[in-house]
Amino acid sequence: MINIKEVIETLQADLRKRGIPYLAKLKHTPNNLMVTCPYHKGGQESSPSCGVLYREKAYRDKIHKAGTVHCFTCGETHSLEEMISHVYGYKDNGEYGKEWLLEKFGILSTSEINFNYDFTIKEEKSGIEYTQFKQYHPYFAQRGISEKVADAFDLGYDEFTDSVVLPLFDKGNKCIMLIKRSIKEHIYMNTSGASKTDSVFGIQMVYKKLSQLSNSPYIFVAEGAFDVIKLWQAGYPAVGILQASISLNQIDLIKKLPFQKVVIATDNDKAGRDVAFKLANLLSQNKEVYLLKYPKGVKDPGEMSDAQLKSLDLEAYRGGQKAGFKTSIY
Repeated sequence: MINIKEVIETLQADLRKRGIPYLAKLKHTPNNLMVTCPYHKGGQESSPSCGVLYREKAYRDKIHKAGTVHCFTCGETHSLEEMISHVYGYKDNGEYGKEWLLEKFGILSTSEINFNYDFTIKEEKSGIEYTQFKQYHPYFAQRGISEKVADAFDLGYDEFTDSVVLPLFDKGNKCIMLIKRSIKEHIYMNTSGASKTDSVFGIQMVYKKLSQLSNSPYIFVAEGAFDVIKLWQAGYPAVGILQASISLNQIDLIKKLPFQKVVIATDNDKAGRDVAFKLANLLSQNKEVYLLKYPKGVKDPGEMSDAQLKSLDLEAYRGGQKAGFKTSIY
């Protein structure tokens, strides 16, 4: 179940991306998730005074549901949907807020949000152990990956199997699987305990760096882990589906990423193009979708030079039709 922290942090990031000066600060209290009030002082309070209730509460002979938004300074009281509508400039009794929650999280009602969330307890980080493998191996340098980026992705090396180790995390930064790639052969070995379709590679980086991505409207979707890593190194947020097919769970994870524009960068071969158009059709229902055009002879982002990654060629995708579109993203 989605928790209120995820909702508010996604809302914060989306507002920053659009240049809307609301909800700049938040803090946790025993009964409320406090945000800077969007109803007075133009949302520019020095300290948050507007609370989102964690639990149902009786106040002045009235029952306020979990999720009720109430400012302790100006007295404004609204539903979460109404507050979301307000910060985007709508006075529609929360209709836009409902659409936003559906688009970002796939939920039809705030009853699907966990408001009674204990922020004083750290989320469980247990999972597959990966730290014993973590190190910078010369193979990463051969693939053009810097030590800094390898460290950020917790890459490593397993001497027993002579393979590099690429941990797969969920969006909560819990390692759910180890992907091992043989150094001698193009062979991948995966640990048991999870499926690679249970997540998308790099998703933990997106959520860890949301506050730094406010100026980027794009998220890239590639196939391989090294493609994702090279895109991040070039300055492009990206996730990877880890195969030339897509699961419903992965589609759901990608749809909920707080980016309006998706660039599909699957491999430049028949299987990659097939999954690219499947992805485009599924994502274009609520995202702007673009297809990455590769330079001649290049199969995937991992093979692109630094110069090629600096200026990318894209095609806008519209309902099965590709319209010519060339841009330098950054």
